[in-house]
Amino acid sequence: MKMKNNIAENEDVQKANTSVEIYRRLNRSSRLSFALGLHVHNLSMSDSMLTLCIGDILSYLHDDIAFVLRETKKGGGL
Repeated sequence: MKMKNNIAENEDVQKANTSVEIYRRLNRSSRLSFALGLHVHNLSMSDSMLTLCIGDILSYLHDDIAFVLRETKKGGGL
């Protein structure tokens, strides 16, 4: 019985650590994509066609990650 409790406790700790790591990475990705999107929108138009769409791509990425973070906070974890 004690072995089962230890295994369950270890699994709970691992899940908590995984949730923290996922949250940390999502949060970092959200901030980075937002900052890069702002920077790209300020580049000169002569930089290339990619300049025209990379800001929107990063904006979508930021929005998606931010949504997941908000939902995770509401639900109490991953």
